Amino acid sequence: MTPIIRISAALLALSVALVAQAQARFYEVEMLVFKHQDSPFAVDETFARGDLPSARASQVLGLDASLVDGNLTLVPYGPGERTLLAEADRLQAQGKSVLFHERWLHGLMPKGQDRPIRITGGRDLGFGRGFELDGYVNFSIAKFIESEVDLAVQYIVDGAAEGPVTPRLTETRRARSGVIHYLDHPTFGVLLTYARTDIE
Repeated sequence: MTPIIRISAALLALSVALVAQAQARFYEVEMLVFKHQDSPFAVDETFARGDLPSARASQVLGLDASLVDGNLTLVPYGPGERTLLAEADRLQAQGKSVLFHERWLHGLMPKGQDRPIRITGGRDLGFGRGFELDGYVNFSIAKFIESEVDLAVQYIVDGAAEGPVTPRLTETRRARSGVIHYLDHPTFGVLLTYARTDIE
């Protein structure tokens, strides 16, 4: 590749990045994931073993914080700034385990222009098995906000070579701001909220 072509390619990549950033619409996103059941056998359904979401290029809250239009995104807010604290307390009072609960500023972009966020939570199961909760969520925006959720909860029920039982939730959901959206699974659930900010 000649120097001129390299420069042209770099300028093109920069212009694409700037266009993508200019299209970002800023929302405070909050996500809460909780377990309904302590055992996958508590429901009348059979789940696969070792069925974890496939690895993909992703970003991690906090570690992959980035400036979008001068705004710091993907940085978790403090626990006191979460808006679903009452819901989390209610779930825990009912004996349900909260596996993940975070709120952050996100620059939502058109579909295909953002990487998914890696979501992990709950106990570290050790022996290279990762966490109870593992998966990804991807957000995009056009006329509506859209979330693509791919999450699995690992249950260690025995020492079988096939590994933990892994109920998995894969769902794409259109959403709007200002309401709590609930994604349901027989063994766990997801609450999502979106609040539009005044950031430009």
